[in-house]
Amino acid sequence: MEQSLKRLEEQEQKYSAELDAALTEYAGLREQAQGFNRVQLYEARQAIRPGKEQEAENRAQEVYGEKYSPLLMFDSKKAVSRMLDEDAERLAVRRMVRQTQKEQQISNKGKRKNQGRDVR
Repeated sequence: MEQSLKRLEEQEQKYSAELDAALTEYAGLREQAQGFNRVQLYEARQAIRPGKEQEAENRAQEVYGEKYSPLLMFDSKKAVSRMLDEDAERLAVRRMVRQTQKEQQISNKGKRKNQGRDVR
């Protein structure tokens, strides 16, 4: 049991280091992505995320076997979300979408008024 615990601790350190590296890489990519449309980038990431989360969950289940904890995995997902500041990003994207929709509505109202004037 002590050997198993030691092996699990080593794996945890390894995966922790991988997570740190991934977070660093993510921060770099996020910085590069500043020129991209934030809404499209967010939507693309949300489309990719479920598959990647499932891969990570499957990998953790393989490694930990019977000691795997779905609750701990859930907590880990929440922690990663906090590290990536996704709540703030989600709110910013929603605001951007709402603002774009309002601008389109105002533009469409203006077009309708101008069309009505051209007909007379």
